[in-house]
Amino acid sequence: MLSQIEKWILKRTGLTSFADLAQWQEEALLKQREVAKKSAYYKTDREFSYPEDLAQDPYAFLCLNPKEISRITTLPTSGTGGSPKRIFFSEADLELTAEYFCVGMQELIEEKDFAAIFMPGSTPGSVGELLQRGIKRFNASAQSYGFIEDLEKAAKQAKGAQCLLGHPTQLLSLSRYAPELRPKSILLTGDPTPSWLLNELEQTWKTRTHPHYGSTEAGFGCAVRGRDGQGLQICHPFTLIEIIDRKTGENLPDGEWGEIVLSTLQRQAMPFLRYRTGDIGRYLPGFNPKRLDVLVQRIKTPKCFDGLDIHQLDQMVFSIREVLTYRASLNKQGLHLEIYTSLNEAQLKKRLKEVLPDNIPYTFALKTLNLDKGKRRIHLEI
Repeated sequence: MLSQIEKWILKRTGLTSFADLAQWQEEALLKQREVAKKSAYYKTDREFSYPEDLAQDPYAFLCLNPKEISRITTLPTSGTGGSPKRIFFSEADLELTAEYFCVGMQELIEEKDFAAIFMPGSTPGSVGELLQRGIKRFNASAQSYGFIEDLEKAAKQAKGAQCLLGHPTQLLSLSRYAPELRPKSILLTGDPTPSWLLNELEQTWKTRTHPHYGSTEAGFGCAVRGRDGQGLQICHPFTLIEIIDRKTGENLPDGEWGEIVLSTLQRQAMPFLRYRTGDIGRYLPGFNPKRLDVLVQRIKTPKCFDGLDIHQLDQMVFSIREVLTYRASLNKQGLHLEIYTSLNEAQLKKRLKEVLPDNIPYTFALKTLNLDKGKRRIHLEI
């Protein structure tokens, strides 16, 4: 039985089966190359394009007059930090995203359901606004509340919602604060979602989890886990994904892990051709159309103290179930943790000693925190 996304892929491409999907994508890619050649960056043939080039000169990627741009998104990178990137969208580009969100969200909710979106949505073309736009097209309803800052307020907003959408650790914090909530589905986006976090959300809220893989470069959407729970279903009409050996640049067979390389297929303002995401993924064997699997770790995730990164640190600190949220910073003395928890100082000290490696110098403080917005990272204070 075809999923909602798979039915849409056939309808959007005009194909009767997936046997010809690869050929359709190659033809779409040729057309996208012609659009991309309007930019200074892609006037020259390139084997790959890189985030560093985008951060250094975003206007070199632009294919339209700036007056035709409807939205510019500026975003930092994951980890401890990095040069920000600016991504440009025309109104037609944003409409592609709304169309995909409409289809993808039908894997999570049905008509008349309500979705509480914990991402910014007050600005036209923002992720939250595009999600609301897409969801309303199949007669469901949605409201964007912005990133979670106050857990008590968020719990009231989430009460009665059939679906919650937000960043993984923000929704984890909400589940620990309000375990009585019973959404029937959750969309986790904005950061990779590790299996331990998915398992806890499923057990606490008795719900289905739907991790989403996307990027601003991909137009916010790219792939999402559907109702069958088998891999991430890709937005094939708008996106061509390759899995390559990061050293040789050669394409890898299904099942082998490599770097995810992205090509857009329908974009106007800022197309991307063979864009090296730095994310690690693989194609799951045995699926047509192809489905994606993505690792939490990135190729260049910033690390500290013998390779420890923010995702590993999250797993350690959040293994203390009384921790609602925490903020990590790196200073001259080492790692400093500000932790929002019901434990007292002595209890927390004992638990941290149990979960953190002995070779990591750290200090901690009990603090009532607002939740971190956006991507998880270790804050630099050096």
